[in-house]
Amino acid sequence: MRYTCCPVCGSSALQPSISFRAPVFSNVIYQDELAARNAPQGDFEGVYCEQCGHFFNQIFDESLLVYTEAYDTSLHFSASFQEYAENLANRLVNTYDLRNKSIIEIGCGRGDFLRMLCEGKGNQGFGFDTSYDDRQADGTDEFLTFYQEYYDKKFADIPANLVVCRHVLEHVDDPVGFLKNLRSVPSWNEDTVVYFEVPNGMYSFEQLGIWDFIYEHFSYFNAASLRLTFEMAGFEVLHVAEDFGGQYLCLEARVSNAPVHAEAKTPAHVMDCLNQLLPRYNNKMEEWRQHIAEFGQAGFAIWGSGSKGVSFANLIAGDACKFLVDVNPGKQNTYIAGAGLPVRAPATLESGEVGTFVVMNPVYETEIRGMLQEAGIDGQVMVA
Repeated sequence: MRYTCCPVCGSSALQPSISFRAPVFSNVIYQDELAARNAPQGDFEGVYCEQCGHFFNQIFDESLLVYTEAYDTSLHFSASFQEYAENLANRLVNTYDLRNKSIIEIGCGRGDFLRMLCEGKGNQGFGFDTSYDDRQADGTDEFLTFYQEYYDKKFADIPANLVVCRHVLEHVDDPVGFLKNLRSVPSWNEDTVVYFEVPNGMYSFEQLGIWDFIYEHFSYFNAASLRLTFEMAGFEVLHVAEDFGGQYLCLEARVSNAPVHAEAKTPAHVMDCLNQLLPRYNNKMEEWRQHIAEFGQAGFAIWGSGSKGVSFANLIAGDACKFLVDVNPGKQNTYIAGAGLPVRAPATLESGEVGTFVVMNPVYETEIRGMLQEAGIDGQVMVA
C-alpha cells in the first residue's frame, strides 16, 4: 500500500526523503543464524508532510508486523535506562497524585515500567501487550494483571486514572484513528490522564540519529506533529517535552469534551532539517563506511543489539562486524535479523578480540566505558 496523504493532518503535499531495505523486525531474537539471515525484509520510503512536518514510511505494510513473545525491546537491564524510568515513574505519580489508583499500560512489554508505577504506591496495574511473555510471571505481583492481547472497549470496566503508552504510537499506521478509539472507551473521562512516549523524530533529523529509522516504525513525530495528532483525536494536550538525551518525545494529555483547536503548522527549523535530511544522511553513511574500512584486521563489535544496532549492522557493518554486545540476557547467545551476527554478553569479552567498540546510543557511553574499564578490556570506543 502506498500512503498518498499525511496520516496526521491529511495533506497530500508530501516530499520524498531517505529510502532503504531492512529487516521487518529489528527486535525479534533468533536462536539460529540461518533463520536470522533469512528474516523477512521490508522497504522503507520516507516522506515528510509540508503541512505539519510529519515524517513516515510511505509504503509501510502493517500486516507484516505480528508482535509475539520473540519481540524483545526491554532496556531495563541498563543502569542508565533504569534510572531514567524510575525518575519518570516517580514524576508521574507525584504530579498526578497516583496512589491507590488504577493504571493501564498499553504496550507494557515485560511490565517493568508498570511495576514501577504501582509497587509500594497502592496502585493496581493492568498491562496489555501481545508480546507479553506470561512465562516470566512469578505470581508475586498481586497488584498487576497482564493481558496478552490488544486493549480495546471490551476492557471498559477497568477504571483508568492514568493510561500509559510508551513506544507504541509510532508503530500504528493510523495514529489519529488509534487515539480516537482509545478516547471513546467509556471508562475514560476528564480525570483520565494519558502519558505517551515516542521516539523523537528531531533527534534523527537534526542530530542525525539515523540508526533509529527502522521498518517497525511507521511514524517519526516532531513535537508539533505529535501535539497535532492528539488534538485531532480530541485530547487536551497538557505538556510536550523531550527526554532521555533528546531521543524521546513525552506527551501528557486529558480527554476533552470541549472542542479542541487543531492547526497544522510546521516550525521553520523542523522543515529546514527535513529538507536537508537526505544529503546529510548520505554523508553520514559514507563517513561510517570509511571508519569501518579503517578498522582493518583489528575489527570491531557493535555495543547494543536493539533497533539502532540492528539497523547499523544491516545498513553499514555487515560481516565486517565480528559480533554485537548486549546487557539484556534475553538477547545474549542469539542472532540479529538480517545480518545474522551473534549477540554476546559483556562478561564473555576478552581484551584484544576487537580493536573498536561502536556504541549505538550516546546515552550509554559512560556506562559502557565503565564496564570495559572494570573488566580490563582494551579497545577504542566510538559512538555511532
